Parts: sequence; structure tokens; C-alpha cells
Amino acid sequence: MISLTKRQMDILKQLLGQADYINVKQLAELYEVSERTIRYDLDFIESFLKEYDVTLIRKPGKGIYLEISPEKTSRIINELLQLNHYVVTKKDLIYMLSIQILLEQNTTLESLGETFQISKNRVFQYMENVEELFNQYGVKVEKKPSRGISPVGNELDIRNAFASLFNEAITLSALSKQYIFQQFDEELLHLSKRFTKDFENHLSIQFSDDSLDELYLILCFQHTRLQRGYIADYPFVEKKEFLKTKDFQQLKEIYQSIFHITLEDDEVVYLLKQVKGAKVSVYPIGDVPFSKQEDAYQITYLFATEVEKRLGINFKQDLEFMNGLMVHLQVALHRLFNHQKIENPLTEQVKYKYRFIFEITRKALLKIEELYHFQLPEEEIAYIAMHLGASYERHSFSGYMPTALVVCGSGLATSSLLATRLKIMLPELKAFGPISMSNLDQYMDQEFDFIISTVPLTIKDYEVVVVNPLLEPEELMTLKKLVFKKTYQKQMDELIRTELPLKDYHELGDLIPMNHIQLHGDVDSWRNAIRLASQSLIENGFITNQYTHAMIRAVEELGPYMVFIPEVAIVHASSKEGVLKDGASLLALDKPIPFGDSEKVMVQLIFVICSTMSESDLFIQLVQILEENNNLEILKSSKRIQEILKLNNETAR
Repeated sequence: MISLTKRQMDILKQLLGQADYINVKQLAELYEVSERTIRYDLDFIESFLKEYDVTLIRKPGKGIYLEISPEKTSRIINELLQLNHYVVTKKDLIYMLSIQILLEQNTTLESLGETFQISKNRVFQYMENVEELFNQYGVKVEKKPSRGISPVGNELDIRNAFASLFNEAITLSALSKQYIFQQFDEELLHLSKRFTKDFENHLSIQFSDDSLDELYLILCFQHTRLQRGYIADYPFVEKKEFLKTKDFQQLKEIYQSIFHITLEDDEVVYLLKQVKGAKVSVYPIGDVPFSKQEDAYQITYLFATEVEKRLGINFKQDLEFMNGLMVHLQVALHRLFNHQKIENPLTEQVKYKYRFIFEITRKALLKIEELYHFQLPEEEIAYIAMHLGASYERHSFSGYMPTALVVCGSGLATSSLLATRLKIMLPELKAFGPISMSNLDQYMDQEFDFIISTVPLTIKDYEVVVVNPLLEPEELMTLKKLVFKKTYQKQMDELIRTELPLKDYHELGDLIPMNHIQLHGDVDSWRNAIRLASQSLIENGFITNQYTHAMIRAVEELGPYMVFIPEVAIVHASSKEGVLKDGASLLALDKPIPFGDSEKVMVQLIFVICSTMSESDLFIQLVQILEENNNLEILKSSKRIQEILKLNNETAR
């Protein structure tokens, strides 16, 4: 078996997901290596694929393409998940060592070296990195000749470190879920699944697939710690609110019936906190799982009131929105106040594709954050924006749906948005679900034509169409010959007409200084256009080259969604990708150029926006100016920078 490096594996995954040719230059830019290195990597990939009887097509002038069947694609993806098919990187090994130390409690350098088939000296070299990871969660690494290596700290910190590290490792693709599951006994894993299923039945809910996996691992680790005599301990004032609840007693009884162990009260509280922090994908309409939280209800009501002022829609009448957001907020508030990290893999996509919905959500939440004295992370704002976007689209479109089973492995917000997008884009299709993968068997006796899933599935006698929860353009083209961009444009046009969140008067010169504006630009590609537009921001210390790479990568991965005003690209990326100061720049080209690889959208004006935080109003202020009267035509035809500095949102006066 040919071994692949991490980069070669990533390139192969990229090729497996490509619907068309991609050239060596694009791959070199994407992975920030030379074209010669990419060709060298492709030689290894080609040898690797021969073992699967798959041809790597390399055509001069066109690029690289995989000639492969869906069955072989699925097989190779599954194979790549196994760690022994590529060289373990330093990052991978650090996470593997960290999790192993937590699992074993007492181990040695020799034992760790033997487990991972590396030298004792190499383990020693990486221990400093392991200690840095542990320190983030308040856990120390104790090294004693008599006891070896042990994690030391508060029991709750140690458990939090385990949960955080395996989530972080999976998110960074350092480890697979399969690898972590394999560290536990199969019978223990089976009992954990039984417990979770019984608790779901008790509450008449379904946890999302991601949350189920997380709960299984947390249960296994809790049981392992209990077997070694390590018990969680909470102050009485913190646990008293749980002790007399029905859920507390029911959880304790379910655990005892399955594991044949009577949990201490503190351990029941620990477990109840974990299930309350898990994302829910299905819940009884009109009911909120667990004890009803007044804060979640009040925030939902206040948020619905605030966005109604901006969009003119009575969202409080949308029970699906109100109940869904209330359930989500109950989980989110629990995680927020218990210092559990909120992760949203769709944050950047929501900010790009639903920028106005995101901004409306952000501004509506400002008053709520001030009232409740907390600050929501971008990831949570994006989740709430997904709920709002789903409700907004239900009010904006209608249609009956015929027959497909929708399987969604993520949480309630993602499921809700996916279901709504399908209703909008495929009005002739009736969708059953969304359901989680764990409940798929229960629906196999239903009559439906095919399956739409957010995760790869192989179901006998059924075609499975794998989609992103936000439905990428190529996925929509597969389901129906409908261009996503036109629908997106329709939504954005309506939002721009109805949403006026900022009424202050602004001139273009207030937003973009003269030395950040370039006219008469001449470039040969959209990538070079972004680089040229970013140049003044880099030279003046607003961003680093990392931000430029991130913007280019966003267009490659998401398509030209930032082109929602004709011939204008408002390009941006995450504030975490090399933003030093808030700012903006403008590049005006002499003639339009194609923007993006897959869709030939023409662009003449390229704006780059950088913000150190998500709270910037610059995006909306800029759009208001661009939407005003003849400002766009003036920008395209101007010969001198002074002519455009006074362009403004005149109606705000």
C-alpha cells in the first residue's frame, strides 16, 4: 500500500470532490507550495489510485480530473479515514498522545512509544506540546519516576479536557471519530448508545448525529474514570437546582438499569449537564425538552420582536421558528454559561451567503446582549441567523413538496435550514424529515424516490444525493437545473429593499481612504484582482498575506456568492485569518473580468473588507452607498479618485 502525506491526502480529497478539471497552478496556490511539488504529489496519488483501478487524468491545458465511480469514491473516502494510510503528522501525534495519557491515567514514555511505534525520545520531544494543550484546560502533566506520566487536576477539568481535545482533533482533521471510538471497549460503547437512546425516548427527542457521537465518548470516558475511582464534585449551590427535577431522577434510573451502577448525585449532575449541552435535531412541537428555561423563552421573544422591526414580518406567529430557536437557545445558553465551546462549521458560509441575515441577526442581538450581560460568539450568531433565515424564507416563498427522505447529521438549526432550502429550491418535491442517521432504519418502510443527505450514505435500491446543508450550486444543479445564484440574488434584493439597519449619512471617503483606492486596474485573473485589491491593506498594516489567501480560498470553496450586486465583489474572510485593523479597499478595473472558477460571473469593482470583530457595520454602510442612485456607474467610469470620495447614501440625510 502506497503511503500518502497529509497534504497528498488533502489533495486527493479535493480531487474526489471536484466536479470538473482543476489545474496544477490552482492546487499550488491552494496549498501554498510550488507547482513542481504539486506534480510530485500527483505522482504519488496516481500510484495510490492504481491499487483501486482508478485513473488520474492529467490533460495539458485542462488540468487534473478523476475518472471514478460513486462506489469507488465512497470506498476511497472510507479508506482515507484510517490512520495507517498516511504518514502521521506532528499535530496528529500530539493529539494522539494527549488523548492516550487521559485514557490511561498512568503511563510511561516507553509505553507511549510502543503504542504509537515511535522512539521514547520522540515522545519526550512532544511532551512540551502536550502540556501546552493540557494547560488550556487547567490540567497539568505530572512526571514522576515511580508513577510515570499522569494528568493531574480537578476531575471536571480533566473530563472537559478530554471532550474538548477530541472535538478539536476531529475539527482539525488530526484524528478521526473512528480512531477515538476504537480506544474504548465495544461493550461499553454499546451500553452508552443504549443509555442515550433510552434518554431520547424519555424526552421524545432526537439528538443530532454529531452530538450523539460526542455523548457516547463522554459516557465512555466518564465510566472509565469512575472505574478508576475518580468522582466529579460540584458545590451544593450549583447542583441543588438539578436534584429535585424529574429529569435528574429519570436519568439516574436509566443509567442504573443499563450500567448496573448507582451514580453519585454529582455524577448525575455531570451527565445531565452534558445532555443539556447537546444539540437536538428533533423535538415535540410546542414542547421544550428538559425543564423550561425562562431566559431562552424571553430571548427568543425579544429577538423575534427586534427582527420584526427590521423586516416587517411577525416572526412570533411562526411556531416552528419560535420553538426551534427556543430549544436551540436552551442548549446554547447552557454551553455559554458552563464555559463549553460553541462550534459551528457553517459560520463562514453563513456570513458569506447570508450576509444580510447575519447582520440583521447581529444587530438585533446587541440589545439582548446588553440586557443579559453576555457576549455571543460569532458561531452562535450564525446559528441564530440560520434559524432566522429559515423562517424568513418560509414567509417569502411557498409550494407543495413531493417525495425524498432528508437525512441530516447536524443539529436543529442546520436541519431546519436544509429543509427550508429544499422547499424553496424544489417545490415539486415532498421531503420527509430531516431525520438523523441513527433513526434511518425506522423510515425505510416509507415510500420515497431518493435520499438527500448531508453525509455519505450507501442504501440498497436508493440513490443518495449528498449535499451541503446550505446547498452548494453544483448540488442544486444535480437535484434540479436551477441556478442557486439567481435565487440568492432574489433574496438579497428583497432584503436590501426592506432592511435599513443603518440610517446615518456616510460618504465613500469615510469608509475607504484615498490611499486604499486604485482605479484603472488591469489584471489577468480574479485571484490576482484580490491580491492587487489587498495590496494597500497589507502595506499599511491592516491585514497579512494570510487574509488574502483566506479570501481566495473562500471564493474557491464557496463560489462567487459575494457578487450579489451586479459586477461588484465585496470580498472578506474570517477575522481570525490575519486581520490586524478594521479597514477596506477598492480596486476598479478598466473592464470586467470573470470572477470565480465554476461560474463565470463578471466583476469590475472589487472591495476588500477586513474587520477585527464581527460587530463591524462597514459592510452594510458600503452596500447602502452602492445601492444609491447612479453611484455604481460613477464608480465604474471615474477617472480620478477625488470624484468618488463624496459618493454617499443620500437618503439617510
